[in-house]
Amino acid sequence: SGCLRQPGQHNSPSRDDGLSAHDEDNREDDKRRCHNQDTEHYILLTMSFKEVSSLRKAGRTAEAFEMARDDFARSPDKWSASALFWVYYSISKSGDFSLVPAWRAGSEMLRLADYMERDEIMLQCLGAAVQHIATLYAHQYMASNAVPSVEETDFLERAAKRFPDNVFLLRALAMGYMVAGRNDDALSLFRKVLKIKNDGYLWSELYDFLDDDSVRKSALCKSLLIQSKPEFTGKTRLKLACVLIRENDYGRAAYELRTYSDTYRKNSWCLSAEYSKIMRFIPPGTVPLRTGREFYAENTAAAEEFVYQDSPCSEMIPLMTREVRAKGGKRIVTKIVLADKKGRVLAVPLSRTGVPAAGCMNVAYAVRSYKPGDGPRRVISCAVADGFPEWRDDVRCFAGPVRLKTDRLGNQYGLVDGCFIPAQLVSRIKPDADVTVVGVRKNGKWRATSIL
Repeated sequence: SGCLRQPGQHNSPSRDDGLSAHDEDNREDDKRRCHNQDTEHYILLTMSFKEVSSLRKAGRTAEAFEMARDDFARSPDKWSASALFWVYYSISKSGDFSLVPAWRAGSEMLRLADYMERDEIMLQCLGAAVQHIATLYAHQYMASNAVPSVEETDFLERAAKRFPDNVFLLRALAMGYMVAGRNDDALSLFRKVLKIKNDGYLWSELYDFLDDDSVRKSALCKSLLIQSKPEFTGKTRLKLACVLIRENDYGRAAYELRTYSDTYRKNSWCLSAEYSKIMRFIPPGTVPLRTGREFYAENTAAAEEFVYQDSPCSEMIPLMTREVRAKGGKRIVTKIVLADKKGRVLAVPLSRTGVPAAGCMNVAYAVRSYKPGDGPRRVISCAVADGFPEWRDDVRCFAGPVRLKTDRLGNQYGLVDGCFIPAQLVSRIKPDADVTVVGVRKNGKWRATSIL
């Protein structure tokens, strides 16, 4: 009977998976063998990574590059990618691209970053290296009219997608487009650059992207209005002098040229050959006619409209001023807090409004703003509005201690001087603290929209 054990016969242990003890032992051996192989592979990779790092730090970049490249080609993983990434970083940092073209170094770093753990240091170094390469190409495009290669353009476009708010990248790509004859793409991209960074140098560079002298003149005036130190405005003044000469405004052109020459002589700098050429177009006996900040401020509208045409103005009213204590104890108004009819606020430097501190609270302002990605909203232009909005009595500040309460559902809210503070704002208020909030009146009731 199958139920009875015969002498000398042993029943094998019952198994649900159908494997014998011998098969089980083989499987365990395979596991141990794979584990040992993985461990050996890991040790080899870490040793290779350390060896590449040692060569790189010793300045033997060529050897480190060859070893890291071969290791990555043989086994592309995070260790070999990391070793090769840092070699490319060292190459880009040194600026010596004899081993590999700059565009290839940047493109490879973007590719290798996908294999690596995205820690903060790696991302910062990737951004710095890509920015350095982009700046190199920007200088190259400015110095010559050599059309960028397909590989260079592809690298800059990929890098711009990875770092969409990096001014250096976008600027280099815009210059590459311009040299390649893609003027519409260049202008569109450079407008984005100016929205991200309202910088005097960038406004001066806008001149090179334009054909219309009226907008060119406006852009140069905007540049001089922002960058007021004469030591940093030499080329901008020469450009503006050329535009003024073409408009037959010789007096103001002579003033810009005189300011340029006075600054250079004061600092014992050599006057450029371009200055000498431009001076020949000034008629003898021309009396310099002072320009200055008022002239610049009057001529910025065309450039601002050209750059910010897709960023509509919103009329805003002043809510309060912010002051600083100057030398001698005197307090000076430096910023003015403005709000729109929904109670959204922006703090604007008073110098950009064109209004004296004494009257800054009695006028309304037309403000353009830009929000880059997830960053805070930035003011890109601010001017005095034609009229005071009718809704000025429906937005105001409330200040004082906050009384915290709880509604029937257990949600916490606050009251300050009769203005309701919703839960999302209450969570940002410290207990027993005095606060200033912006309130908007709707249906006769005041509701806080933001905390100042």
